[in-house]
Amino acid sequence: MHNMSPFNSKPPSSANEGEGGIVELATDTETIEGTSTEVVTTPANIEAKVGASVVDTTLSGTPKVFRIKDNAGTNYYFKAYPTKV
Repeated sequence: MHNMSPFNSKPPSSANEGEGGIVELATDTETIEGTSTEVVTTPANIEAKVGASVVDTTLSGTPKVFRIKDNAGTNYYFKAYPTKV
């Protein structure tokens, strides 16, 4: 919690990508729908999102590898398997 002492009477500002501050936590619905860029998700929100999209299928076939590069140029590799319905 922010300490509002006489030596620090300026209220805290909202956080952004380059600076810390106060954030608002997302609801499970906001995380699942992906409708807001103004809130922060929690591990519980992510679990709700993943749980909402899980389908009971069987993996089969040869996996495909996908590469995603972030803004800093770091590569991330993901392996995805086709599913049998």
